[in-house]
Amino acid sequence: MKQTKTKALVLALLGIVGLSACGNDTPVNEDVEVEWWVPCGSDTTGNNIYAYCSEMATAFTEANPSIKVKVTSKGSYSNDYNGAASAVSDALTGGNTPTMVTTYGTYVAAWRKAAPEAVADVTSHGVAMEADADFNQDYLKVEKQQYNNAAYYSLPYSKSGETLQYNVEAFAAVGDAVPGAAIENGYPAPKARAEKQAYSVPTTFAEMMTLASQIKTDYPSIEWGRGEDGYYKAVPVIYESAMNLFVTVLESAGIPFLDVSKSPAQSAVFLDDQRVKDICVQLKKWSNDGLFATADQLPMRNEYSHEYPSTFVGAGKSFVMITSTANAPWDAADGYSIGFTKVPKWDASSAYRTLSQGPSIAFFNHANPKELEGALKFYDFLTAKENTARLALETYYFPSRKSSAEVEGIKKAVEDAGKTVTFETAYADKKSAYLGDILVLNDDITASREYFMSPVNELSGKVRSAVSGILRNLFNDVATTSDADIRSMVDAQFASAKNTILA
Repeated sequence: MKQTKTKALVLALLGIVGLSACGNDTPVNEDVEVEWWVPCGSDTTGNNIYAYCSEMATAFTEANPSIKVKVTSKGSYSNDYNGAASAVSDALTGGNTPTMVTTYGTYVAAWRKAAPEAVADVTSHGVAMEADADFNQDYLKVEKQQYNNAAYYSLPYSKSGETLQYNVEAFAAVGDAVPGAAIENGYPAPKARAEKQAYSVPTTFAEMMTLASQIKTDYPSIEWGRGEDGYYKAVPVIYESAMNLFVTVLESAGIPFLDVSKSPAQSAVFLDDQRVKDICVQLKKWSNDGLFATADQLPMRNEYSHEYPSTFVGAGKSFVMITSTANAPWDAADGYSIGFTKVPKWDASSAYRTLSQGPSIAFFNHANPKELEGALKFYDFLTAKENTARLALETYYFPSRKSSAEVEGIKKAVEDAGKTVTFETAYADKKSAYLGDILVLNDDITASREYFMSPVNELSGKVRSAVSGILRNLFNDVATTSDADIRSMVDAQFASAKNTILA
């Protein structure tokens, strides 16, 4: 996800929200240093995550002089979780781990396998938070769910979710209307054909693919399909993450992904489930028809990563994307407007399920137990009412606390939710409305208990990499088209994934 807001905006929001020193008031009676490793570069001018973390650390240390929080960049770019995880893995070997790190449960499970005494068990802190009605209990539930509900080895921090985001003007257009406004070097506002009808928001994957086919028909001037390099020039629907696509479809369909109650070698139960292979066959067929893609089929924006789905939508090359709610500020561009709704169910008999995204914080045991005590006190500070509200206003991650709705910036955004936003709406008003829209959607998903996180064990990193490889190989291929050949290809991909996981 892009994170390049200016420091001026960060400081402006500081004035709106302020900093809170709330949280655990138990004093730490000796001087300690808490080192927080964050998965991003240290350019505070162009990196609002690092700037936010640094300013929070400074504010906390000023309020708690005996605890010095040091923020250390462990990434080459924003959201470089692999870079930070690699640094922790090296530190486990060298015995110089940080006190805390922003990360995901997949990495935590691998660290626990490699050095079980190094990763702190913070179950007592998590259980205490379960008694705090103000804290979003669903975030705690899915955090613990990762570890087979046995313990807390990390605590929820900057949470987001996936959402279907669609071009409002393109959906509403009837006849040969031009949905939106053409922008120089931006959104082109393509003209629809005369027979074009209004679109309904899809509730299932089949409906979404029927819609994708209709979009291709209704906008013949758009250069749908792939270029000579194999990447899409335009595609109606983009599901950004192949891995998230896979686990969300399985969860919606009620099919187990990982069973961490089994031995690691037997835990990837999806590998031998014919229902999962059937789903992949269908996904491959839709991909063959050029109806949808993941980010892996979009052009490269640099040597490391593919184009953002929001860039495709902003260039009129796609009308629907499924990506993080934290993408919302990047949707507030000129020429068009965006609507937000739930990720579709797999089919009519399935359930709405939304992958809970956004990193957690893991902690490490050191010789001085006061370091962990200080880190947990700092965690309480980060997730205090005003501070988690500030995180939401600066990054569009969701607040951890219900009471954050009382903070002025959040209150205004929620009031703006559902307001009519069009391609003519001013940028600032769009952003506020979009923040309100995703906050209201988050409340809906939370109340309906639709969030989930897949369980993790020491193999889950390899499993996720193998799953992404399955879909990437299926969708990148354009030569395999017959039913028999597609099924053979799917079988071969699953067999290869199993060998990779168990190697």
